[in-house]
Amino acid sequence: MDVPYGSILAAILVCIGVGIFCGTCQVAMIETADMFGVTSDELKDRAQDFFGPMQISVYSVTGLMVFMSVLFVFVAFMATAQSKRQIYEDDTVPCGGRCCTTLALIIGYMLTFLWVVINGAIILPIIFTIMVSRYYNFLAQNSTANACIDLAYYGFTDTGGRGTTVCGTEDLNKFGSSADTAFLYYIVAYGGSVIVLLGLVNFLMCFSANWGHLKDGLKRRDYEKKRQQEEQELEEINAGYAHDSHPRAQHRNTGPAVMVPESYEMRVGRGGSGRGGGVGGGGERPPINGYY
Repeated sequence: MDVPYGSILAAILVCIGVGIFCGTCQVAMIETADMFGVTSDELKDRAQDFFGPMQISVYSVTGLMVFMSVLFVFVAFMATAQSKRQIYEDDTVPCGGRCCTTLALIIGYMLTFLWVVINGAIILPIIFTIMVSRYYNFLAQNSTANACIDLAYYGFTDTGGRGTTVCGTEDLNKFGSSADTAFLYYIVAYGGSVIVLLGLVNFLMCFSANWGHLKDGLKRRDYEKKRQQEEQELEEINAGYAHDSHPRAQHRNTGPAVMVPESYEMRVGRGGSGRGGGVGGGGERPPINGYY
């Protein structure tokens, strides 16, 4: 059996990366929601409304990537077997020709673009949590009295009247601790997404190589057919030439001797041969049957 080691390695990278991304991203979003648990009710509700669908989306992306990894490995198995043989007796071989490989390439590019967007999106909570965490650590080290963190500086607004500030030692400690934890998990999730990207790029390289091998295999098959046809035609021409140039057998006449008839004109043309020489010489008239 032809084993596509490159595609299997890519599938392992994708599964490992998406597993890391899913687990750590879930924990990071829970910690981020806890951060906003000490804020106003409006910000708390916004956080819950946002992170709830995001968690479902992460689970959906994880299942999709695992399924696509298995499908890509299957396509790689089929394409690698055809590439190894380099011969197509049937152009409609399912999942073994350039059509399926081209479709896998298109889907692979789409998934790669999706994960590039995901990588860019993860950078935003990483920046937010590290800024909040650094500011909280600064306040904790300087023991500033009545210290507060105003989330309006980070783009959050509250129309409920309580405001966007987080004050009080207990609330600040919980807010800062959740920010530290969320930052670490977001970093790990970003690493997982990078591993997924590496696996997808590996898939793209394998599919591109398989597509090129399949294309060369089709060309080689056409070349072999034409070469065999030309060789067959040359063999037929050489066989016909050898048959025509073969010396004919010489047949010897072993029967009784037969006298060759001689025409009257040949007799007359001798000019005096025979008795009396010719017609005018009163020679003997040749027999009527022409034989002597």
